[in-house]
Amino acid sequence: MEDIICPSGDIDAMIAQAEKLSITSIILLDKKHPKLRCAVSKPKRDELGLIKAGADVRAWMERTKENYFYGFEDSEKKDFIHHRNSGLNQVICKIMKDRAHHYCFRIQDCSDSFKVGRIMQNIRFCNKYGIPVHPITLGTTPLQMRSKSDMVALLRILSTD
Repeated sequence: MEDIICPSGDIDAMIAQAEKLSITSIILLDKKHPKLRCAVSKPKRDELGLIKAGADVRAWMERTKENYFYGFEDSEKKDFIHHRNSGLNQVICKIMKDRAHHYCFRIQDCSDSFKVGRIMQNIRFCNKYGIPVHPITLGTTPLQMRSKSDMVALLRILSTD
C-alpha cells in the first residue's frame, strides 16, 4: 500500500513514520520536488502526478499523463432526488480505464457523511470499470499519516455493496 503526503517540514520524520506504519512506498508532493516518488528510504524521480478534479476534469484526463486523480466528491453540483452527482460517471470511468488512471480519495473526507455517500458511489463505479482505488492522507505532519491496515479496512468498508 502506498500513501501520498505533502510534507511541510522534516521529510526524514515522514519516512520514519511510514516505516512504523508498514507503508511500503510514499509519494512526496512538495513544492521543491512536485513529482518525487519515494520507496520509503530511496527517493527517485518518476512520471507521477496527482490532480484535484474540477469542473473540466474530462479535458484534463484526455490530455495529461498524470495518473492519480482525487476530489471528485467535492463537486459543487446539487444532488437530485433519484441520484447523486458524485463527480464520476460512466464516460469519465471509461477514459480513466483506457488511460490507466487511478481514483484516490482523502481519508479526511470520510468524516463528512455527505461525502461518504459520494465516495461509495465513486468506488462502485471504479470497481465496475476496473479502475484502481487508493485511499490517501495528504498529510503534512507524521501524525496525520495512517497505517496500511487502517487504509485497507476503510477501503473494504466503503467498497461493500
